[in-house]
Amino acid sequence: MRRLLGSLGFAALFLCQPLQASAAQVPPPPLENRFQWGQCTWWAANVRPDLGAIEQGNASDWLMWAQKAGFKTGPTPAPGAIAVFQPGADGALWTGHVARVLSVTPDGLHFTVDEMNFPLEGVVTERAISAGEGIAFIY
Repeated sequence: MRRLLGSLGFAALFLCQPLQASAAQVPPPPLENRFQWGQCTWWAANVRPDLGAIEQGNASDWLMWAQKAGFKTGPTPAPGAIAVFQPGADGALWTGHVARVLSVTPDGLHFTVDEMNFPLEGVVTERAISAGEGIAFIY
């Protein structure tokens, strides 16, 4: 009996100790969207949180940050890619513009995007545009 109570006491002591969780078992905190709500960068970071986690600054800088982080980039639109408009390209202001590619036509040049802050702040709109100078894509 003494042996049984001793074993139970040790087990009770062991069970009352908090277990240590390794870092791999603890999920990372959710990514926060660091961009100002209503801006094109907020929308792009929201629909592509993998990019939103590494991007900084104006929309015109997104291509550079994505390349530094190892994302593939290029001149050809693809569904799900982020289109980066340099200042002046397709009406982008001095800060540039970013939008998500929804679809691409069979010719590979025309595509549809959804975007925020073009033309109204805080409003998500869709439009069809064509690839060209000053527009690149993050895949």
